[in-house]
Amino acid sequence: MMDRKELSFMIKNMRENSGVSKYRASKDSGLTEIQIGYMDDATHSYSIGNMFRYLNAIGGYLQIRSSIYKNSFILKSREDFVIAFKEMRATNQLSQKKAALKIGVNSAIITGIESRNIYTSVDKFIQCVYGLEYEIIVKKAN
Repeated sequence: MMDRKELSFMIKNMRENSGVSKYRASKDSGLTEIQIGYMDDATHSYSIGNMFRYLNAIGGYLQIRSSIYKNSFILKSREDFVIAFKEMRATNQLSQKKAALKIGVNSAIITGIESRNIYTSVDKFIQCVYGLEYEIIVKKAN
């Protein structure tokens, strides 16, 4: 299972391989250079909203896929994740409560994600994706 450090490392490498400076990523995303640095170093958790702002600024996105369920999702925003998460849970035929048990989180997290009432941390995002037997792939837009 991927963790925050690995995901952050992959996003940082995409930025660097694309020749985008922290300054440019900051200007294009609306995040501060310090926030970009924290995400690059994975020293602190951060919201998936900020992660998607960063990815969009460097021309990237996430693909969530499952070899078990033979489906995948393209994520470019927090909203994309909410839609995909609901479908992932439905594919698993899980209620919110059963999904929470399977993932290992409080059911309030699941309710919050689906109702858009919480800003999910990247750590909870990863836990939810892998908990429903999907994987995360960082991709560069063409």
